[in-house]
Amino acid sequence: SAFRSISKHWNLPSSPSWNQTEPCTGPAIDSSAIEDTRYNPLIKCSCNNGTCHITKL
Repeated sequence: SAFRSISKHWNLPSSPSWNQTEPCTGPAIDSSAIEDTRYNPLIKCSCNNGTCHITKL
């Protein structure tokens, strides 16, 4: 996926908050703040009508 390619290119560590298959789940779409250090690194997604886009890395 594009997300995996970007995270690999940027040498981002794996995060338990990331679902590599469906990254726009869990903390990525709930009310967790992008600055929340419990999920560092974290992504945030915006989903509409079944289509999700990563909006913050």
